[in-house]
This record gives sequence, structure tokens and C-alpha cells, in this order.
Amino acid sequence: MDWMHPVIKGMMMGVALAFLIGPVFFALIRVSIEKGFRAASVFAAGIAASDVVALSLSYFLIAGLSGEPWFGSALGYIGGAIMCSFGVVDFFRKPSIKKVEKIRTSGHLSLLLRGFLLNAINPFVYLFWIGIVAAAKTDKHLDSTGHLVFFSSMILTVYLTDLLKSWAATHLSNFLSEKVLYYVTKVLGIGLFAFGLRLIWYGASGQ
Repeated sequence: MDWMHPVIKGMMMGVALAFLIGPVFFALIRVSIEKGFRAASVFAAGIAASDVVALSLSYFLIAGLSGEPWFGSALGYIGGAIMCSFGVVDFFRKPSIKKVEKIRTSGHLSLLLRGFLLNAINPFVYLFWIGIVAAAKTDKHLDSTGHLVFFSSMILTVYLTDLLKSWAATHLSNFLSEKVLYYVTKVLGIGLFAFGLRLIWYGASGQ
């Protein structure tokens, strides 16, 4: 197996996930500004732990159905529809910095739990991971080991990118405007929609 394929693919998807604009994104920036880099790294670890749980649930849910003859096509259609939906929502979303919730928790454990819960209670996180797992399952170049490398690379990239965002938060606070976020969400929306169409094509062709 070519190890670079799942690593690079995981890194690309990890960067895309890390820059999806949502409540966790703004909460991480707020923690960085108010409590510093160390606190933000703990908060980001809670987010990463939540992603691992969501990924595991999605993977085993899909694995339990993978033996069915109709599953490959259905996976392409469902995963593609989910990713296209995220793309459409992101494309038409009008992000607002005013909706940031101020973090009042103190202590590393509370920050860890805060990051975990803020991500875990969002149902779209699970839908997103189902779409990602669907993409991995339909990739003929990935076996079970490749899946592990891909997902590990993706989770690690998300965490490292969150650390980078935290470190740069003091600069982002002056740069981060609704106009900038507007164009970022447009680009992400188009990318996710195109990725979803690819999955739907897989489901229709059965390849």
C-alpha cells in the first residue's frame, strides 16, 4: 500500500474540517484570546477527542452494513447527499462573529470537557463523519490499514491546525471579519459540494 496516499488525503480533509466555520471555530478563537495558547490547546484536545468518538460511531455503523450487496451504491448516494448538503449550507451561510459565546470555564478539565461537549452535541458533526467514512470506504486504494492511516492523519491534522489557529488568534482577532468569513465559506461550500458529487457518481456507476 502507498502510505502517502492516505496520509495526504487525510491531511487535505483535516484542513478542510478544521476551517469549517461553526460555533467550535469561534469558541476556540475566543478561548485563545481570553485564556492563552495553553488553555486553547486543552480545549482543542477536547474537540479532537469528540471527533474520535464521532468517527468511531460512524465507522462501526457503516462497517456493520458493508456486507450487503446494495451497500456500495447506497453509501455513495447517502455520503454524497450529506457532503453536498454541507456544501450548499456553507455556500449560502452568512457567518456572524457576533454569535460567539464567551467562555467562562476555568481549569484544564473544564476546558477539555467544554471542547468535547460543544463538538459532541452538534448533530452535523456525526453527519459529516458519516460522509467522510463513506468516502474512505468507497476508495479502492484504501484497505483497513489505509483507513486507520487516513483517519489518524485527518484527526492529527485537525488538532495541529487548531493549535495553529490558537497561536495566531491574537492576529486573527484584527483580521477576522464577516467579509473574510463570507468568502471562506463560499470556497469551502464549493469544495464540499464537488466532493459530494463525486460520491454520488460512484453510487450511480457502482465502481
